[in-house]
Amino acid sequence: MIKKTLLFISCLCMNVFGQQYSQKFADVNYVGDGQVYHNLDIYLPKTTKSSYPVVVHIYGSAYMNNNGKGSADLSTVVASLLDGGFAVVTPNHRSNTDAIFPAQMHDIKAVIRFLRGNSTTYKLDTSFVGISGFSSGGQLASLAGTTRNVKTFTRGSVTMDLEGSLGNFKTKRSYVHAVCDWSGPTDFLIMDSCGSSFNNNAADSPCSKLIGGPIQQNKDKSQMVNPITYIDPTDPAYMLIHGTSDAVVPYCQSQIFDKALKAKNVSSTFLTVQNGSHAVSSTYLSNMVQFFKGQLAVTSVESGSLEDQDLEVYAYRSGNGLNIHVNNLEKVKAIKLLDLTGKEIWSQNQIAEENSISNIDTGMYIMVVNYSNKGQATQKILIQK
Repeated sequence: MIKKTLLFISCLCMNVFGQQYSQKFADVNYVGDGQVYHNLDIYLPKTTKSSYPVVVHIYGSAYMNNNGKGSADLSTVVASLLDGGFAVVTPNHRSNTDAIFPAQMHDIKAVIRFLRGNSTTYKLDTSFVGISGFSSGGQLASLAGTTRNVKTFTRGSVTMDLEGSLGNFKTKRSYVHAVCDWSGPTDFLIMDSCGSSFNNNAADSPCSKLIGGPIQQNKDKSQMVNPITYIDPTDPAYMLIHGTSDAVVPYCQSQIFDKALKAKNVSSTFLTVQNGSHAVSSTYLSNMVQFFKGQLAVTSVESGSLEDQDLEVYAYRSGNGLNIHVNNLEKVKAIKLLDLTGKEIWSQNQIAEENSISNIDTGMYIMVVNYSNKGQATQKILIQK
C-alpha cells in the first residue's frame, strides 16, 4: 500500500510539472560521447513563440551525482522560469568520483556552447542565456558567471584551464548574462569556520574529493573552485538567495560573495530567507523570475556590444599577454585596443585567427572591431594578473 501511495504521489508531481511546458527534448548529449553525465533536458514554455530566452539550471548534489537533471528543482525553479517565458535547460555533469575539478566547469561551459550551436534546432534565443543553480549547482552557476572572461588562470603553483574543449562547438562562447545562486558555496576554505555542519576539511568530504585532496592542504586548488576568486567589473548581474539557518552551506557564503561582488562594482541582489534551511525557498521564486526578466530587458537594448554579434571576436588572457581570437576572418576588417582614455594600445589590419599581444599591463581596456558587413562593435576587457 505504501509503495502504491508513493507511486501515485510521484506520478501526480510529474503530471503537475508536465503542465508547465509545451515540449521537452530529453537526454540530449551535449558532448557527443554518449555518456549519461553529458546529457541534458530542454523544456520549452507553453506560450508559443519562434524562440525563447534561455536559463540553465544546475541541480545540487554536493558534486556526488552525475545524473540529477530529472530532479533539478523541476516543480519550483524550473516551473517558475517556464511560466515566466524562459526555455529551461537542466544538464547533468560529472561527479567528484568521475573526475576532479575543473571537469565540472568544463561540462557546464560545454552545455552553453552547445546551446548556442544548436539554437535554431531547439528554438532558443541565445542572445540571452541566464544560469541558475542550487547548492553545489549554485557554485557552478556562479563560477560560470565570474569566469566568463577567463580561459586559464594561475594561483600559486596551480594553473587551470577553466573553459575546456568538450563537444563540437568550440568556437562558440560560454558567457552568461545573469546568475541566480541558491545557497551555493563560494569559499571552501571557510565553510567549516562559519557554520557548516559537515566536516568539509576532512579528506573524504565532497569538497576535498572535488579537488583531489584535503582542501586546507590544497589551498590554491580550493581557491580555484571558488567563484569569489575571479570577480571583475565585467561580470554579469547576480541574485543570491540563502537561508540564515542553513547548516549545510552556511549563510556566510552568500554574505561574503555579495560583499565581494559589490566591492568590484558587480550588480548583486542578496535575498535573505529568515530561519531558512538548505532548500529552495518558494517565497523568492517570483523574485528570481523578475530578476532574469530584468536582465533580459537590459541585454535586449544593448547596442554595439560584441555579445550581440555572438562574439565572433573575443579576447582571453595568455601568460603575460592577451590573445584575440577571430571566428570568421572574412567578416573582420580591423581590430584595435584602447585604454580608457581612448589612447590606442594595439591595432591590426591584417587579421589572423589568433592575434597575440605580449606584455600588456593589467587594467581595463576597450576592444574595437570593424566588421565588413555590420559596422563597428566594442567590448570592455578587464586584464588581470
